[in-house]
Amino acid sequence: MPNPHRLSGAQRVWLLSLAMAAVAAALYLGPIRRLDAPVDAFHLPWWSLAIMFAVVEVFVVHLEFRRNAISFSPSEIPLVLGLFFTDPGSLLLGHVLGSSVALAAYRRQSPLKLAFNFGLLGLGAATAVLVFAAVTSLGDPTGPAGWLGAFAATHLVDVLGTIMVTAAISLSE
Repeated sequence: MPNPHRLSGAQRVWLLSLAMAAVAAALYLGPIRRLDAPVDAFHLPWWSLAIMFAVVEVFVVHLEFRRNAISFSPSEIPLVLGLFFTDPGSLLLGHVLGSSVALAAYRRQSPLKLAFNFGLLGLGAATAVLVFAAVTSLGDPTGPAGWLGAFAATHLVDVLGTIMVTAAISLSE
């Protein structure tokens, strides 16, 4: 007889999505909210980042090689701009709002997939901010420390995305 308390695959993915969003919110309310923009000379408003993130989610790059195809959005571009030229709260808001609107309105993702991506976007942006801040605390954010921080942050976001997608697939089966 099946266990009525056992969660379905979709329910487990909903819980993972909620957990990612909760961790992102906790990171924002904790260490991230106290951080300032690393470069004060030029400031990007949150809404300009939201537009950039929405555009890169709509115009996905498709590469085909022999029988294999890969698709990706160049979201690292607005992410790096946001890391350097806005405060962390504006980066989080612009990234999550812009990308989520594009995923909901243009790609018309299902509620479950949209919730998962919403949580992943928030967690990824929060993680990127913290890594960037940690690395740039070692030196000038406009010099080598800044570029190393941006590289580390964007790479970690990609790795985190791969881990979370793999976890979601495992949980859904």
